[in-house]
Amino acid sequence: MSIREEMRDGLIEAYKPKAIDGASCMICGQAGGRLSLHLIEAVIPEAQRLPSGSVPMIQSRGTIRCSFAVCEACAPACSMCGIAVRTKRVLRAYRVLEESAWAGSKVYLGNGFCQHWNLITRYRLNGLPSSFVSPFELSKPRLPAVTFTADADHPVPKRSSPFSANVSGVQSTQMGDPTVENYRQNLLASKPVRTNFDSDDEFEECLGFWMSRQGRILAHMATAKRRAIGVELFVGDIAALSGTVYIAWFIANPNGPTAFAMGAVETTTGNRLFYRYMHFLKQETWLLGDLQSLISDCGNDFGALLERGVGSLDEHLASVSKAGVSVLSAIPSFVIPNENPSIWSSFQKMIGLRLANEDWGKELFFRQTYGTDFFGRAGEEVREAYEALKSDPTTDPNFLNFMWARYSEIPSFINWRPSKHKSQLASPAVVALWWQHAVARTTVNEGLAQFKLMWDGASGLVHPSGTEVPALSFAEVEQFFANFQLPLDS
Repeated sequence: MSIREEMRDGLIEAYKPKAIDGASCMICGQAGGRLSLHLIEAVIPEAQRLPSGSVPMIQSRGTIRCSFAVCEACAPACSMCGIAVRTKRVLRAYRVLEESAWAGSKVYLGNGFCQHWNLITRYRLNGLPSSFVSPFELSKPRLPAVTFTADADHPVPKRSSPFSANVSGVQSTQMGDPTVENYRQNLLASKPVRTNFDSDDEFEECLGFWMSRQGRILAHMATAKRRAIGVELFVGDIAALSGTVYIAWFIANPNGPTAFAMGAVETTTGNRLFYRYMHFLKQETWLLGDLQSLISDCGNDFGALLERGVGSLDEHLASVSKAGVSVLSAIPSFVIPNENPSIWSSFQKMIGLRLANEDWGKELFFRQTYGTDFFGRAGEEVREAYEALKSDPTTDPNFLNFMWARYSEIPSFINWRPSKHKSQLASPAVVALWWQHAVARTTVNEGLAQFKLMWDGASGLVHPSGTEVPALSFAEVEQFFANFQLPLDS
């Protein structure tokens, strides 16, 4: 067993629920039995006492990192891996703790959640017990509360949870930035998403969640000395340069598998943010501005950096009469992010907002039905297109015959039945489900194997043996990622 495998097995064992002397469940108060740590964690200044029910983990640089114990009744263990399931009850508790955290403290979700779907368990445990009180409310901080003096240049800051941000409040705190107002109006125009929630309160809560993240980014950009982002098409062999990939995503679809990446690249003119897409027939790389200037403008928030790069490139593509082209144009089949949680969060939000009108119910249905069997999924998607064309009297019958002959060897095409999925628009809960499956190690490993087969098969159809070679082989795709510190075979 390699050192990496030993570390992985050690982490899995550490994440599994176990008996902890003197600890009880932070959510329901149950003592005894097995408890999970690493679900909800906090960083507390060492001058303050720890919140009630927390378990200290690491002390460093004047702070203490602690974890809140959660019992198996509130976060059941997955039957496949034995790690706690990310239930809605745990997420609600996290929101309460985040909102009630003391000044100088930070609450965040840990990495100790199971990566399997567990849809029934995930949503069966919904609300919090009536007796639940935030540990931050049960304990009083030793440090006095910080007071602020407001004036025209220094308004009193407001602390609030991202999940409890008031929509009108967000609007009023952004100094009338028209970009924020347009953003808010677009969200409110998408109110059919309300049908995905149990109540209006839950809808407003999630809407506030979207708004707060984008509002903070736009507010920072409105007050910072913004530098113009120069967007230019890169000419040359980027694979010969050095750099790093912040996030990569892959779309396996009947039109041909496509790989995407965003990250940093070292050029002769300095370090630049870049966006790159790779299709076997075409590849393009765009440079999106000086990296250090962008990092400074975004307050060292790499998630905000990603969002600004995507927005700038979309604006540029629209300005050169490519309005139908977008950096994020389809729901990715799987995603390989780096280890920066800010990038994870921003990418999820961008997917949810820019693809809000996609049928996410169908997406989750296909994932449950086919997993990483991209060929099976493609067969059903092509058959749906075939049936739609068949019902159109203007469709050429010869084209229908060609489609039938081309895909008749795919079982999901021949045995197709109208799917019975429930259509849904995007919501934070639905996007979170997609994300958990899209980044799971099993999905990535199996997805890459299927993706390579699709790439080579599509190339063979367009360029049969002995004819012109495709614009890009999958070996070249692998070489690019290896050069940019994201080897696909690791």
